[in-house]
Amino acid sequence: MMDTKETVIKKWKENYPVHSIEMGGIGPSYEQAIQILAWEIYSTWTGADSIIGGNYTDEYTRFSDEVTNRLNKFYGFSMAQVGAARNLAAHFIQNGHAETLEKFDDDRKILVTRNFPTFKSEQQDDRI
Repeated sequence: MMDTKETVIKKWKENYPVHSIEMGGIGPSYEQAIQILAWEIYSTWTGADSIIGGNYTDEYTRFSDEVTNRLNKFYGFSMAQVGAARNLAAHFIQNGHAETLEKFDDDRKILVTRNFPTFKSEQQDDRI
């Protein structure tokens, strides 16, 4: 059974892994930036669930621009990343998280967290 919208957003905000859809395919850092933007748009959206009718509503476009501008100083998104993130967030909003996951092949399903994952090996020099 998939999580409810409230549960999956709570997990995201508390930095627990959530299921998502790979959008970039270029590499982990590129993908993580897309996912962070998509999930921040999705998790903070308070407007109507009907945001697509051939084009995004003006409200959704303005809102996603505001989120992008707020986060862009940290991530430096490309326009392709913004488009992919906006698209994924729109699918989550319009169709629901679980329903969106069902529409994609399993080889595109990934787990993501709110922060960039890091790893420190036992042999890593702390000065680096």
